[in-house]
Amino acid sequence: MTPYSQGMVGYQDGKPWDYEHTLAGTLRDSGYQTVNVGKTHFHPPRLHLGFEQLTTSEDYSEWLDRQAGMAEVEKFAHGVPANSWLARPNHLPEHQIEETWFTTRALDFLSHRDPTRPFFLCLSFNGPHPPWCPPQVFYDQFIGRQMPEPAIGDWANVHADEADIPMDVNQWRGRVPDHVMQRARGAYFAYLAFLDAQIGRLVEHLNRSGLLGNTLTLFTSDHGEMLGDHHLWRKTYAYEASARVPFIVRPPASMTKVARNVEIDAPITVGWEDIMPTFLDAAAVPIPNSVEGCSVLPLMRGELGGWRSYYHGEHSPCYHPENANQFLTDGHWKYVWNPI
Repeated sequence: MTPYSQGMVGYQDGKPWDYEHTLAGTLRDSGYQTVNVGKTHFHPPRLHLGFEQLTTSEDYSEWLDRQAGMAEVEKFAHGVPANSWLARPNHLPEHQIEETWFTTRALDFLSHRDPTRPFFLCLSFNGPHPPWCPPQVFYDQFIGRQMPEPAIGDWANVHADEADIPMDVNQWRGRVPDHVMQRARGAYFAYLAFLDAQIGRLVEHLNRSGLLGNTLTLFTSDHGEMLGDHHLWRKTYAYEASARVPFIVRPPASMTKVARNVEIDAPITVGWEDIMPTFLDAAAVPIPNSVEGCSVLPLMRGELGGWRSYYHGEHSPCYHPENANQFLTDGHWKYVWNPI
């Protein structure tokens, strides 16, 4: 469903989740083992929404407390606020960082699951959401290297000139010194490299266990990060750094008529509402009438006709009324509307 149809065009704490159909629930009702490992925004927090098993950040925090010498240490003990553009290496060893732990829990499930049932596994990382505190070994690979400069539009000085001075490190907009920008961008890319290593662990396990050949995998993200583009930070914006995210599908070997190692780009545009119909289509499970997206499997077979000619997105105010936006894009051009 689109944000408008499901009633959540912006982030809202405490909104009831009472949807008739969910991806996990529909697959569960069709015989699938359904497991979520990682970050969720469900309300209440341990609402299962069709998942038979749920492992969350709360479980990680409880596990970390039980580790030797860690009773008084938490994952944010590095001192960097959760939405800051500051950067530093993580105070925890790599094996105790949340994303490593989540990946290990996902591998545990794959090793001990019911082999007589198909499975749907959602592995959800908090990163690369700030704070950008990757493990030391990844941090060291990127800090000090010249990072790509942010994209700054000729209209964007308003975000630098109207920022609060002195700037709060949680500020959603503002011009920062070059060395701060380079460190933030370097730590962000280091965080991506760390997550790439975790995804590599998952793929390697699927390959070694013989599951990769008959498993459809999809890699995506709920948002990007402005990372200083147009003097902006965080998310919710319609600009490319925030709104454009990966949508990478790896088909199983049994899908013999789909393209592989092919990038499908403009004028084809896809979105998150296409995730549920894609998985249900791949599983040969009927798609509920309330589902508004489309399966991307026809695109992967080269059947491009009849696809949407544009994509619409929207977001309600978040940090400031200016953050509210709607946009239209055909993949080549984008029209962005802000109310103020």
